[in-house]
Amino acid sequence: MNRLLAASFILTMLFVGGCQSKAVLNDMEKPVIQPARHFEDYKQTEAVISEATRGEFTLQVMSAKKAYRPGEEVELEARLKYAGNEEAVLIEHAASPFTFLIQEQTRAIGLGYEMDQPLIRTVLKQGQWTSERYAKQTVIIRPSPEQEAFIKEFLEQEGFPEGSYAVKVEADFNISGQEELQNDRYRISAEIAFEVRGEKE
Repeated sequence: MNRLLAASFILTMLFVGGCQSKAVLNDMEKPVIQPARHFEDYKQTEAVISEATRGEFTLQVMSAKKAYRPGEEVELEARLKYAGNEEAVLIEHAASPFTFLIQEQTRAIGLGYEMDQPLIRTVLKQGQWTSERYAKQTVIIRPSPEQEAFIKEFLEQEGFPEGSYAVKVEADFNISGQEELQNDRYRISAEIAFEVRGEKE
């Protein structure tokens, strides 16, 4: 699977498993990624949550707030659920099934990154979420001086620089272990937006 986020893709500014038995589940050594915080904790707050479904899989993307202050921790999280009839499915993906594509819209800067390309298998148990929290990574564009200053601030300081951010999360994976679905590739995406404004914390 080639999920390399090349610089040429970012500069366009486009925003862009099979069923397993109990015996197979017991053989899996890779733990399911644990959520940084349960989505349910955000339901009574100002969180922004977006959802997309393809077939028996649902992707949700969350920002803990609609607006943050400079220096405040930005909480972004994605999670994936299998809701089919089987006990579980086994999916295959790169280093993560999730890719966070972030763009600061006022400066037109895409904060893309490269992902390691091992073949990792993750069990999705029926009705249970597999979650991952966004963490900053090195940006791979060749910036202008203005963009370079922004990226330096983004990487070195807490939180995000002031701006308006659009986030597109893609879940990209194959199903493994079921003959009729073995070569089926799933690519699901959902989008949210948030602001960083005001005085620094």
